[in-house]
Amino acid sequence: MEPSKTSRPTGYSYPPHTVRPSGNTLAGETWTWWEGAVAFGIFILAQLLAGAAMGVLIHQGLLPKAWMPQQNTPIHGGAMYVLLAASSLLTLALLVLLITRRGPHGWAMAGFTKAGLTRQALGGVPAAILGGMLIQVAAIPIEIAWPPPHTFETQFSQVMTLGPLPFLGFALLLGVLIPLVEEITFRGVLFPALQRPLGGLWAAGAVSLLFTLLHYDQWESYPFYFILIFSMAMVLAWLRYRSGGLWQPWAFHAGINLTALGAAVAASG
Repeated sequence: MEPSKTSRPTGYSYPPHTVRPSGNTLAGETWTWWEGAVAFGIFILAQLLAGAAMGVLIHQGLLPKAWMPQQNTPIHGGAMYVLLAASSLLTLALLVLLITRRGPHGWAMAGFTKAGLTRQALGGVPAAILGGMLIQVAAIPIEIAWPPPHTFETQFSQVMTLGPLPFLGFALLLGVLIPLVEEITFRGVLFPALQRPLGGLWAAGAVSLLFTLLHYDQWESYPFYFILIFSMAMVLAWLRYRSGGLWQPWAFHAGINLTALGAAVAASG
């Protein structure tokens, strides 16, 4: 699962099964391991900085009263909305700097190629969205038989009370921006950066494990979610490997998140 070191002419058509983790059809260039480490560090740093900023806002009482978390409770509702938006936007801005540092091929290396915008390549996007929805729905019988201690309904219930426009913004945040940021970080940069030293399967496993560990708040009291998130992450890595781009992983991830949000809305009545 090594990227080709042979130059390819512009417009070269790769067979569907060919691994091209860099997404760059010009020189077989890919991310280095340290660039993968930087992308991962950016992701962590943005979470910490956004969390610190949120702490200041809460301490100073600068959030609207309806958006403030109750004392000694997790950050949900409007406060969670602001925290997720701030960390996602900061992460995206820093990732853009990392990608553009590589010059004109940076976006292709991250999985956003012009070839990926062809009708044939985009044809897999609806199937990826549907796949993400189905894998989320498939978990429902297990959740019914073995109820989790917390649900998306309880996490998002305060957001639903903020009004239609904030809720629409939250849906876009959860279904578009967060999947984009996480896919660029983990499957756009880190996965191809680890493919050369580790090989495809080990790189996919390592990236999926890191991705799952960073979702600790979702599985720490419900082990089934660890299995579910890790499985989803492996599928996302496979889609990156199989398609050579990031459009399908992004679509699959969006399908997962929007289905979870839709289920929360339905459960809330």
